[in-house]
Amino acid sequence: VVAIFLAGEVVVAAISLALGLGVVGAEAGGLARLPAFFQRPPRDILASLSPMLAVLALVWIPAAGAGLALLGAPLARAYRDLSGPDLAATFS
Repeated sequence: VVAIFLAGEVVVAAISLALGLGVVGAEAGGLARLPAFFQRPPRDILASLSPMLAVLALVWIPAAGAGLALLGAPLARAYRDLSGPDLAATFS
């Protein structure tokens, strides 16, 4: 499962890098103007990139939740299978 997630993460990272660079380049007015774009005050940069960050959050939060559930479910099942019988039920 970890190897599959690692391969998927490489693909998602490559796509995210390409899209992010395209959006930031478009916001800066071209890739040649990126140094001047990042010399602006941080408040201006964040204000211009906030719509992209909102879309990223809307996509990433459910995907990260699903990934954590898929990675954690086998561990929870193994714990449940390895734990002994319920001793409290013996005395009731």
